[in-house]
Amino acid sequence: MSVDKIEYSSGAFRISTDTDTIETTTINGLTCIWKGTLIDNDISIKYSWQFNWNGILENVESFVGHIQVRRTLMSPVETTRFDVKLTTQNQIIDKVVANTGMCSSIRAAFDFCFVPFFVLSEQICLDEMFLPSEKTDAVLLVDGKKLHVNKAFLSFHSDYFTALFSSNYKEGQMDEIPIEDVSFEDFGLLLSTIYPDSVFPTDKNVEKLLELADRFLMKSVICHAEHHLLRISTIQHEKMISLADKYKMKLLLKRKIREIGNIEDGKKLKRAAEYDKLSNDTKVMILDQLLN
Repeated sequence: MSVDKIEYSSGAFRISTDTDTIETTTINGLTCIWKGTLIDNDISIKYSWQFNWNGILENVESFVGHIQVRRTLMSPVETTRFDVKLTTQNQIIDKVVANTGMCSSIRAAFDFCFVPFFVLSEQICLDEMFLPSEKTDAVLLVDGKKLHVNKAFLSFHSDYFTALFSSNYKEGQMDEIPIEDVSFEDFGLLLSTIYPDSVFPTDKNVEKLLELADRFLMKSVICHAEHHLLRISTIQHEKMISLADKYKMKLLLKRKIREIGNIEDGKKLKRAAEYDKLSNDTKVMILDQLLN
């Protein structure tokens, strides 16, 4: 079963100082435990959502989406929406909002929408991906395995393969073209990001993807990796800046440098092992951010 998006809308429930767990529900393998209570002498409402997943979602590494909670007896309905990133099992999302009107009992409902991001498919899927067909017209030899590919498709995505398949190179005339110094699994991961049954970057594989995309000149894979790092990743800040600098991901680099908010943040970055490897241009950007 393929799950592209998971959505849910709850009914309205009473919440007061003596409530705790309000509802437990499972939608397409994603379980959510919703809790709510009034706190601070009814000044605030504390909501929490605990998520876990398994079964049909066992290959999901993370979810990205939003939660929206609604005060149903308000006129107009009072709505609070916030973005959420789920990266671990039993992750708890807490939210405290003002209890408008200081009511001792309220009614509220919520909804969520999440997009799952899956880990790399099983080995057998890679084998099937590179079987010969009427759409393939070249054979690559990678780690002792034959990969049947389409020259035009790879050339569209990669300047490396544009040159490799050119008649100006001896490889372009070979029946089977060897690709050295890369494992079958890693090369399969790289091509999986551009093939129709796409595999999304994850924190576990994004650095390897960037390394391979840089070697094989695949700009679209670097864009996929940058999207992951911008919107989904939980990789530490210093590592993000290092990757953005090394692989020339300009948007990621600017955003992460803007997150340096004070001198202490700058000192922490300076102490990090990644700092000495940064380019001079990036170090100037960091200094400029601190001065501003």
